[in-house]
Amino acid sequence: MLESDAGRAHLSGASSSLRCATSWSTSSPELDIVPQLATECKWTEANRALVMKLRPGVKFHDGEAFDAAAVRVNIERHLTLPGSTRKAEISAVNEVVVVDDHTVKFVLSAPFAPLLSQV
Repeated sequence: MLESDAGRAHLSGASSSLRCATSWSTSSPELDIVPQLATECKWTEANRALVMKLRPGVKFHDGEAFDAAAVRVNIERHLTLPGSTRKAEISAVNEVVVVDDHTVKFVLSAPFAPLLSQV
């Protein structure tokens, strides 16, 4: 589950911070990426960065806002927490930049198209 508080780490194969009941994106029957928590995605910097616009007005179960800062905390946790089940899936992420409250930028070590299906 996505968490608003960096101090609470919840890891399991079935419920991780990026694949929650309302995920960032899903795929259509035609296998197109369909935004949910992210309203749009754009590859930049020769496909070495992915900019995501986040849906405004979304709240965590505890009432905290789902925003770019929360995304950064959750991704950084998955990349650094011992025992993370998501680390390998998102290991191409070098940095998560908060552009504004509803925009996050994933800076990658190399182009990595599967990132869209991992978040």
